[in-house]
Amino acid sequence: MYIPDYRYPYNWNRLRFYIFKKYNYTCQLCGRYAKGNLHLHHIIPLGMGGTNSIDNLIPLCSECHYRIHFGDYDFRKLINSQNIQKGGYIITE
Repeated sequence: MYIPDYRYPYNWNRLRFYIFKKYNYTCQLCGRYAKGNLHLHHIIPLGMGGTNSIDNLIPLCSECHYRIHFGDYDFRKLINSQNIQKGGYIITE
């Protein structure tokens, strides 16, 4: 299904499923397998100059995605702090 929004490319759904599969349908914050309950999150938001490139998109479960946008996760702090990425998961050490 095409999303009629100028910010998203015509192949958005193909891109979504490519990334979901790349990360094995797993939320990149909580590590939960969430096939059927995943959203794509722009690491750098489109409104702040981010793009729809593969390097700027990660899959998140709906709960983590909500918490980033409206709750208590500060995604930039998670990425920029002592966190590292191992096997696709963001892990605090």
